[in-house]
This record gives sequence, structure tokens and C-alpha cells, in this order.
Amino acid sequence: MKKILYPNYFCAEISRGSTSRKEIALTFDGGGGKSYTPEILDALASVGVTTTTFLTGAFMRQHPSDAKRVHDSGHEVANHTMTHPWLSLAETWKTNPTISKETFAHELTAADNLYFGLTGSRFAKLWRAPFGARSQEILEWGHELGLTHVHWTHDTADWRTDSQDPLSNSGQEIVEMLLRHQLQTPHGLNGAIILLHLGAERSIDPLYPRLADFCQQLKDEGFSFVTVSDLLRDRSSILSSGDLPLPAAVALPLKGGCQQVGHVEAFFEDSWIAALLGKVTLCSFKYHWALILRPRHSRWAGAHDHHRGNGTDHHYSYSG
Repeated sequence: MKKILYPNYFCAEISRGSTSRKEIALTFDGGGGKSYTPEILDALASVGVTTTTFLTGAFMRQHPSDAKRVHDSGHEVANHTMTHPWLSLAETWKTNPTISKETFAHELTAADNLYFGLTGSRFAKLWRAPFGARSQEILEWGHELGLTHVHWTHDTADWRTDSQDPLSNSGQEIVEMLLRHQLQTPHGLNGAIILLHLGAERSIDPLYPRLADFCQQLKDEGFSFVTVSDLLRDRSSILSSGDLPLPAAVALPLKGGCQQVGHVEAFFEDSWIAALLGKVTLCSFKYHWALILRPRHSRWAGAHDHHRGNGTDHHYSYSG
């Protein structure tokens, strides 16, 4: 593993922080539906953990008090679009033909303005695509708006409720898998961005009652819980490598020499098998080699559903 000095200090996407630091970023998506936000915030506060939360306009309209409490609790809050649309086609990673550059900008602008109306603050300069569905073009559009896209290292699939779903796991199983990943994979949870949801409608053994104990156990092992912006504080030190046997390292070549920061490790118990079965392409960039891997059974490929500022009305504008 080697340090990569990126030619452009702004990068279009992050999926993981530095694997040399014992830091974890818990990230919560609020897309709508039922909300366990008060219970989640209470659990996090009990162990002094700050997170990054991505809110849609739909969530803020349905749960305005919850959105405001996330802000008032000191968590970093970022953009998850206004209506939670499919921005790209899941199978091809091409931009959804119904999404224009202007539509994309409106999705982000409308959500940001709604958040400002509720809290008096603007979103952090981060965004997350609904379902994790984004194309190279979509990332370029976000980059032109001055926003970094936040993907994830681990998708907990905590929103899945069907016990017959092979991707569905109980709260206990999710905790066990994350802790097992910490022990058994090359970088453990160092720099990990973990995807969770504010509105997981699991009725049996949801994850949130186990959050405090999970966080405290990792803190006892020397981990710090940080925001995504904290992970990005020194982008030049974030590790990116094509070195095997990491099951998945992803990079998207973007205009202006930007690449994705970090790498994604598959979440499955059979992640090494997924790595072998996946569609692998080795790409050469000016500054490094990177492995682009699309595991057939990957959760990160799009399988699922405190920043203070001032201003009156905001509209993201393109610089080119």
C-alpha cells in the first residue's frame, strides 16, 4: 500500500478514509418512511458518537422535527436529493435518461433549501446518490457543483425486513459481521464508511438498540468515530491501490484528473468468491493503477433503497 498524492485536491467520490487510521464514519440515510431517529440519536449521544447523515427532502417534509434534531445534536448533515430518484440505471451504470443535468441540480438545490428553511444551516458539501446509483456523468455533475459524493465501505442492509431475503440480517448478525470484518480482513474497519438508515422498518431485532454497545466496543479497541468531512481532512493521505487481494477497489476517471478516493471491500462472507466471479477491469491512470470490480452479489453496487452556514436561498451552479 502506498500513499497517493492526487493532482486535484478535490475528489468526486469517497468510499473509504485512510486505512492507516483507526477511524470509522457511521453514515445514516434518511429517505422517508418510518423514522427511528430519536432512538438512534439517543444511542449515539450515550457514547459520544458524531455521524454524517444524508437527508432527502421527502424525509424532511415527513419528519421535520427529526431532521432538526439531527442538526441540533451536532451531526454533520448532507444531501440525499429531494425525491430519492434513480439517477443511473442499476445494471449499466449509465445515467438514467429521465435525469438531465438541470434535473440533477434541482434535486440537490431543492433539498438544500428545504434544510436551510428548517435549520438555518446549509448541507455540508457532500451528497449521496439514492440507492448508491450513480454514473461517471453523475459524479462529474456533482463535482462541477462543488460536491463530493459519499459511497460506502460497508452496507449493513439494515433496512431489509424480509427474513427470507438472503441479504437480510438481524441487528445482532450485522454487528457480528462488522466485528468479524474488523478481525479477519486486511484493513479491518480502518477508515470505513458504514451505511445505515434512519428509517429501517425491521420489527424483529433492529440494529439501533445495539448501536451504543457496538460503538463502545470499538472505542475500547482504540477506534474514533468521525464525520466524513473528518475523513477527508487530509485527502492526500487516503490510501488507494490496485494491490490484491483486496476484493474491490474502485476508481472512476473523471474530467480534470479526479479519481475516486479509497476502496470498497465487499461485505459478504463470500466476498473473496465475489471478487473472483466479478467483472474485473484493470485501468491505468497517470498516478496509479486501480481495480474496478463489480461483484455479481455486491451490496454496494446499488442494491438498496455540522455544517453551519448563512444565506437565504441557495442554488448550486455549474462552473463549466
